[in-house]
Amino acid sequence: MKIAQFRDNIIKQGKNVKKSNRTVKTLRGTGCSLRRIFLTAVLALTAAASSQAQNITAGGTQMPSVQAALTTQYNRIDARSFPRIVSYVTVSDSNGNTLGGLTESNFEVREDGTRELPIEVVELRDDSIGVSVVLVIDRSTSMRNQPIEDARNAAMTFVDLMNSKDQAAVVSFASDVRTDHGFSQDKDSLKAAISKIQAKGGTAIYDALVHTANLIEPVPGRKAIILLTDGHDKDSQNTYESAMNVVVPINVPVFTIGLKVGSEEEVVLQNIARDTGGQYYRSPKSNDLEEIYKTISALLHHQYRITYTTHNDTRDGTRRLVQIDAMALNSSSRDTASYRAPLDITTFALATRDVPVPGRSFMLDVAIPRDSLEVFGMKKLTFTISYPTALMDVKQPAAQAIFAGRLWGASDSYTLAADIDETAGTVTLTLEKKDGADTITGTGLVAHLTFSLDSTLQDGQALAFRFSGLQAWNGDGVALKTQTRDLVVNVYGVLTLAAATKQQCSPGKPFTLLVEFPKDAKALPGMRTVNFVLSYPRQYLTPKQPVQAAVQGGTLLGGADEYNLKIDDKGSEGKLVIDLAQKSTYPLIAGQGELLRVQFDVSPDLPDSTVLTFALQEIFAHNDAGWQLPVRPRNLTLASYGMIVWPGDTDGNGSVELRDVNMLGVYWNISGPGRPDEQDPVAWKGQFSGRYPAPQAAHADADGSGRITELDLVPIAVNWGRTRGQGAAKSAAARPASGDVRLEMAPVENGAQRRVRIFLQSEAPENVRGVALRIKLGDARLISKSPRPG
Repeated sequence: MKIAQFRDNIIKQGKNVKKSNRTVKTLRGTGCSLRRIFLTAVLALTAAASSQAQNITAGGTQMPSVQAALTTQYNRIDARSFPRIVSYVTVSDSNGNTLGGLTESNFEVREDGTRELPIEVVELRDDSIGVSVVLVIDRSTSMRNQPIEDARNAAMTFVDLMNSKDQAAVVSFASDVRTDHGFSQDKDSLKAAISKIQAKGGTAIYDALVHTANLIEPVPGRKAIILLTDGHDKDSQNTYESAMNVVVPINVPVFTIGLKVGSEEEVVLQNIARDTGGQYYRSPKSNDLEEIYKTISALLHHQYRITYTTHNDTRDGTRRLVQIDAMALNSSSRDTASYRAPLDITTFALATRDVPVPGRSFMLDVAIPRDSLEVFGMKKLTFTISYPTALMDVKQPAAQAIFAGRLWGASDSYTLAADIDETAGTVTLTLEKKDGADTITGTGLVAHLTFSLDSTLQDGQALAFRFSGLQAWNGDGVALKTQTRDLVVNVYGVLTLAAATKQQCSPGKPFTLLVEFPKDAKALPGMRTVNFVLSYPRQYLTPKQPVQAAVQGGTLLGGADEYNLKIDDKGSEGKLVIDLAQKSTYPLIAGQGELLRVQFDVSPDLPDSTVLTFALQEIFAHNDAGWQLPVRPRNLTLASYGMIVWPGDTDGNGSVELRDVNMLGVYWNISGPGRPDEQDPVAWKGQFSGRYPAPQAAHADADGSGRITELDLVPIAVNWGRTRGQGAAKSAAARPASGDVRLEMAPVENGAQRRVRIFLQSEAPENVRGVALRIKLGDARLISKSPRPG
């Protein structure tokens, strides 16, 4: 029996295979859909079949001619060189070993049912294939602990499987996307970058795809993207459609791995694989990942390139179904893919390289994108764009807000007319090449329009820009075939950079100011650099010296070796100029929390309840793409707490003298926090006191007890005659005077007032430095007035 008969029998028997015995998967290349139906059969082996199969190898080892099941996987279809169609397939046995040694006689190709001849088959082996792969790893918060560890280990396993011609790059994403390592063949360097990936933040799958597509597109040769995620996209600026508009045209398959994802997320990952010609793998457990990466590596490193020229070379934009049958090991299997034939139609798309921010300008581009057929010989173009007029206006003057793109060449070679209807929210542009000027051929920027956005726009609010009409003509006045692509972008809310603190600002004590992205504001999506000016009250505060030690990284930053920090101290102006840049080899700064800590020394002369203001000015922040992030400041105003007092100097004039006794009467019996932390509250030195109901009462509480009584005479006596600047008293403890001290009271009647005179008699009056006493008034009708010194 010949191979052709084998095939026919297999196909016949395959019709009887129960549906439950089939494995169905979907793939798509260049926006194509692939469907695989594995049909297996066991047949008797004849001498002819044995002769034909004896050189077929599996996994690089010669296989005996035995009955075996066969699997064909359609990896990718490439129709960019239409009508020449290139397919990549992998053929494996029932054990998953790829088969080598197959030739044209082992394959049949049919397009829309018509067999294509001739075909060219080239086996691409591990030692001859160099593949460029981007490993895209989800590092969102939900990947913490075991999942991210397993993901790192699996990715490093893939790196270990690379051959000498392979190269890989590493991209990770949370709410931001970063390139952890560019393309390299250095396995140790790649694995070191993978090992540093930490899980923290949201999930931006579509942004990661766009970022990766831009990274891999200029790389020559065979390419693939492996995307691992466990979640639903909720942080991307791109939509699924806008991401696919970038990824599909570069013709690179995306192999997606869903780790414990739900049904909705799984559909998205299946669609990504389908639309790019890759494959989706479901991983219910993170420890399954290594086997999946090994499987993908095998698929990428051993396959067959099958080339043919289609019998239908009409450029009509129709979808064509391609079926490839593989026959070996007494078995056959088939897989299908589809591609869309090119259509001679030019796409005009609305796009932007800008970020819509409330209260700022926003630039909209009209372009013929890279994935479009080139426009040929265009002389005149007119189109109308609608915009949400309630949310924005065309920036004025309009002549500076609307201008032609580079496709139109020198400004003297064309005319431009604009009609703006602010009520309807439309802009109509007409551009035309002047007679004698060259017509336009190619792709690129057609026009730019600048809008002023309303300051009340909300974070995430959708802004829709749509074509409501477009026509183009060549130099002969013949209308060109065109199609349009609209744009919807989401408003990027303004970030808040705040000055804050967790402590009181008190005289003589260190004070730490926090510069943070607060938790009650928008999370920082990804920042590479930021510079700003911090203004502080220089009359009472001085940055800790040396100034470089005054500013330290906060919780949003990693180790000091991960960023560059430059401080310019303009002390005479009360300003710090701060420049912070996260090194390119480390993740972007993202999230919410402390960015920096700034330490100040506070003057001991700072009065209680002094208003202090810390202001953030001239803030400029950028991401990896160089886009300026919108940041507004939140300044800090606070009142100082407490004051420095000197025991006995109750009026705070700098010396201890007779008038300090009077102040005890003025603030008599007032209570306050006292000075409980002072070991020697009577010692002649500056001591911190908390706030009293009457601020100056803190001075009058000379002994720091928390209440102003006759005992506050003791510090006056101990420190009598001292002034600030003198050393502390030899002994801060009051001692009883020697000898007898007698007090005599002689009432003096003076109308409605009675004055009590107190006489002190002592044998050694020179040793008496103060008197503490308490007078008890026996008659409730008597009211105590202020004391006066004798």
